[in-house]
Amino acid sequence: RKQALRQMGGATERLLNKWRSVLTECLAYTEAVIDFGDDEDDVDDSAFTQLAPKVRQLREEMYLHVRDARRGEIVRDGVQVAIVGPPNAGKSTLLNLLAQREAAIVADVPGTTRDVIEVVLDLGGVAVKVRDTAGLRGTDSSEQGTIEEEGVKRACSAAKDSNLIVFVLDAASPIAQAKSAVEILEAELQINGSTKGGGYQSLPPTLVVLNKCDVTTSTKLSEDDVNEILRDLSEEPFVELVRVSLRTGSGVTSLMTAVEGEVKRLTDDGGMESALLTRERHRRHTLSSLEALDKFLDSQGRMPIEVAAEELRIGARELGRVVGAIDVEEVLDVLFRDFCIGK
Repeated sequence: RKQALRQMGGATERLLNKWRSVLTECLAYTEAVIDFGDDEDDVDDSAFTQLAPKVRQLREEMYLHVRDARRGEIVRDGVQVAIVGPPNAGKSTLLNLLAQREAAIVADVPGTTRDVIEVVLDLGGVAVKVRDTAGLRGTDSSEQGTIEEEGVKRACSAAKDSNLIVFVLDAASPIAQAKSAVEILEAELQINGSTKGGGYQSLPPTLVVLNKCDVTTSTKLSEDDVNEILRDLSEEPFVELVRVSLRTGSGVTSLMTAVEGEVKRLTDDGGMESALLTRERHRRHTLSSLEALDKFLDSQGRMPIEVAAEELRIGARELGRVVGAIDVEEVLDVLFRDFCIGK
């Protein structure tokens, strides 16, 4: 709601126009040095040198907002939570618990959930979209196996697109089942994802839920087993481990506290009153502009002014795709305002 009010008040537009104004001034100073540096007394290399502090300050401000831009998208669209894990771990039971209704079918038969089931919750005034997914396990070439394989792919896709993963494990099952689920998720992301980090797209923050802790079996996961699973997830921004029994309700309060805490962390602005870039397109072009400004700053004293100026133009062009292109007349207005050219 607060972000919507800021948007209605034009906070984002004012912010972007402020950046545009600074870049217009920087472009004017650059063109002054390149075109009139040899002819005018008040235009020399010092005019170009004083650009660096302005660009650096602009770059820092843009960076702070881009860093928070993903949070802006979450505030606008809601927190995406994916419940993943091996079959029969309690994923659908957890979804029903969160939804406080029978949103998903619960059965002892592995592979009951084939498709993604989504419910929308309100946690502390924040829209949270929770997705129950098919159990992660290997499939065969039968017709049923083909259907389940598609369910596994959709589960991995939901995990990749989420802001928070709730990884549900069965404490009463062998460790091989849990490790297989982790390997399937990582392998699927390696096939369909980017080459970030170890060759696959890194997972979002992950909350590991160890379910059925009240069950005593010979195959029950030991403390060493749990630590080994957590090590498999150690490359991810791991949140925490919660031990529960969804059957008896033991540990459910701690689980809800953990989920609500992570939702709050993902959406909390810490009292910041500035606007957020809530559009992915805005964030993308602002990032491109930032990259060009970084190159401009790195080029100081190392490249000819004409080469460095091109990075500044690229930065202005990328920002212009969001808030409107900076035309020649605007640059000339600043140039003749700040320099005694032709006088």
